[in-house]
Amino acid sequence: MPLECSYGRDYNSVCPINWIDIGKGLCRNIYKNEKCAGDINFSNMSFEEKKSMEKKCGIIWKCKSITYTTNFDDICPLHWENIGNYKCKAPQDYKGPCPNISNLKKYNTQEKKENIENVCLVNWPYSIKVNEYQRDYNVDCPIGWSMMENGFCRAPENYKKSLKCKEEVSFDDMNADQKHSYSLACNVDFPFKDKQDCKRNYSFACPLGWIPSKKINYCKAPLNYKSSICKNVSKFKNILDNQKNYYLKFCDIDWPCEGEIQNSMIYTQISVDHLEEHEKKKYTRGPVDSETGLII
Repeated sequence: MPLECSYGRDYNSVCPINWIDIGKGLCRNIYKNEKCAGDINFSNMSFEEKKSMEKKCGIIWKCKSITYTTNFDDICPLHWENIGNYKCKAPQDYKGPCPNISNLKKYNTQEKKENIENVCLVNWPYSIKVNEYQRDYNVDCPIGWSMMENGFCRAPENYKKSLKCKEEVSFDDMNADQKHSYSLACNVDFPFKDKQDCKRNYSFACPLGWIPSKKINYCKAPLNYKSSICKNVSKFKNILDNQKNYYLKFCDIDWPCEGEIQNSMIYTQISVDHLEEHEKKKYTRGPVDSETGLII
């Protein structure tokens, strides 16, 4: 548990660390706390009051989350010297697997430079932004997931499921902390709340919750998307940012706020065929481990 937070503590969160939200603003400690026993209502407390409670009860709120934004304009990685002709010289303390003098002429796109970051254990210059918007854990499903008649949420077609991260999950019995843990463990994002004035990130090829279609440059809507005006498979490429406001207004779709997509990878993966009847459905319901985010 961090004692210091470089960018401050997230006092917008209702409950402190190791306390669970049991509803109506009440928080319950998962461990015995002799200083502050019983359920406590933190929802109406100011930031200063929460800071006082930290000292009084020996509790602590989580750190604010941050977003790293990388600038790939430079030819060379961070701290590497550009010695001309697309050649980059590593700093003296570089211990990575790549040559100390590397020709990066062929690596002239963001995707190729991202590969260099992974292979050579380097970074391009980046900036850090504190995420001030809070997640809405009261919604039924994560971004891009669809509510089904049985009360389960179904993942998008291209979601990479695993043994613990199923494609059909019930979030009914999860509180906010458990949903947060699950989002980290299973690569999903819950939407921001109060996002009306947020700055939209129109660099995403598809609207919020939509996924890339196998049809080049087209996007596919979530399973339960319905519109009398807009199609379930639409092309958004080469549409100006201000023109996308038309879709926001008339098609009941949206683009992500800056920083809203943190864990989800469904926006960068190509759509796959959606199996409806050809596989045995496995539903997952149950308590969530607060540390791993997995259903136990």
